[in-house]
Amino acid sequence: MVSDWRDFEKLVARIEETLAPKGAVVKSPDRIRDMVSGRMREVDASIRFDVGSTPILITIECRKRSAVQDDTWIEQLATKRQKIGAAKTIAVSATGFSASAAQTAKHHGIELRTFEDRIEEEIVQQFLSGFKITLLVTDYAARSIAYELEGGNLLSPERLGDDLIASIKNDGLAAVVATEAGTGYPLTLDGILRRVDDREVPEDGKPVKTKIEVTFAPRTMLVSTKDGPQFIHRIEVIAEFARRQVPMPAKGLYEYAAPDRTLSQTIDAVGQLSDSEGVRMLVDISSPTLERAKPPDATSAQPRERPDTVEKDDTTA
Repeated sequence: MVSDWRDFEKLVARIEETLAPKGAVVKSPDRIRDMVSGRMREVDASIRFDVGSTPILITIECRKRSAVQDDTWIEQLATKRQKIGAAKTIAVSATGFSASAAQTAKHHGIELRTFEDRIEEEIVQQFLSGFKITLLVTDYAARSIAYELEGGNLLSPERLGDDLIASIKNDGLAAVVATEAGTGYPLTLDGILRRVDDREVPEDGKPVKTKIEVTFAPRTMLVSTKDGPQFIHRIEVIAEFARRQVPMPAKGLYEYAAPDRTLSQTIDAVGQLSDSEGVRMLVDISSPTLERAKPPDATSAQPRERPDTVEKDDTTA
């Protein structure tokens, strides 16, 4: 499932986000100013957090190539880390590192990580045969909408503004049904329906009709009418909700590791919501049953071939 280098970088960033300290902000990609040249340098991902009153920056650089990474790349990363002022750089390779690269990384304080898809291994297939992932999906649709103006009068459908009618007709759940006075912040149908607690909706896929009422403080929300914007007291929406289970077959099992230990095992699962829509889920697991079997001759084991990718910066690919 790691089909290109950008997808590879995103997956690494997602995993690092789960491992980062509470409050850390992970961004992928990111651009950081070079303190020597003054130009902006791209990094595959960044982790920012505070230790006391001190801001800490950690950068992540990834490579998904066919060859084991040597110390040339590590030396480039060490120079780049100094020039952008990162406290630490994490180098991630899909094919591992040479012995000289590991020594160079240790000398320069570069953290090494490997990222491997183990989905084809027999032990992984045995594990996944008893592992089931199901996504519970709630579908909803609005069937009608009514407005009560401030003062208690109902707004008849004939008095709705032309722009409001067009939005409800053409924009579906993204339709803007009211606007906050002063800020202009839009309230959409989707924003209303997402407030509903759907736990009582059965999981058999049958739709359940529900009435949702939203009330507002005086002179806070406006609706478009043929007489111009007017303040409203309440919106009533009649909607249908249905829940269904979507199977999520595993398409990959990624192992993210430091030289001395496994940091994360992540199942990559993909489900089909409709003919044109899908959903992807990354599930962190911890399974001692996935111990890797040693090859008969460890010195002859070769890394799996990975496709070359296009370089983005002088130190990343």
